[in-house]
Amino acid sequence: MARCGSDSFAVLLHPAAGEEMSAASTAIEEALAAPFHFADHRIQCTASIGVAWANGRSGVGTLLRDAEAALYEARRRGGARCVPYGADAGGAT
Repeated sequence: MARCGSDSFAVLLHPAAGEEMSAASTAIEEALAAPFHFADHRIQCTASIGVAWANGRSGVGTLLRDAEAALYEARRRGGARCVPYGADAGGAT
């Protein structure tokens, strides 16, 4: 896991098939959704997740760009969801 921005993080899974990525994104969403208490306040978070796959030809920059495009699409759709990047469609699916 690496922090890429103020509220953006990257998680690298290798190797990971579609089912494994789906399970990982669900686990992240569920972990963040678990409420916790801080200074007499109940806090609950949600996560917008963009997923991209390395195809053997993609460099790190391309992979991060594709994941970020999918992340923005997840946020555009209202957030609190996971959206995969669809390379065949030229963007998030």
